[in-house]
Amino acid sequence: MFTEKKYYTIGEFAKKVGVEKYTLRYWETVFPQLKPYKTENGHRRYSNEHVEIVEFIKDIMWNKKYTIEGAKKVLNEHFSKQKATTQFRLNFSFTNVTQFAKEIKKVLSEIIDILEEK
Repeated sequence: MFTEKKYYTIGEFAKKVGVEKYTLRYWETVFPQLKPYKTENGHRRYSNEHVEIVEFIKDIMWNKKYTIEGAKKVLNEHFSKQKATTQFRLNFSFTNVTQFAKEIKKVLSEIIDILEEK
């Protein structure tokens, strides 16, 4: 149904994961793990990495009936274990210097988030 893309708009992503756009926006405010990239104009861009996060949130919120606070705790535990084993990879094949700089900024931001959690 969907062609695989690197980034999806909020509308495309909402259809892909079966969640309303307003629900995604709300979850972004509640769950720091769901943090889409933002364009210079502030438009959200979701990647395939966000699918796992949304599917996890859907499962614990809708299937397992966790409260928001309970879901936050479970997400923190789940993704802090995952982050401990995360390896950072940069794609050095960028021909666009701006895109390359954004990729570096994203990775550095993830490193800072990990360091601030400890």
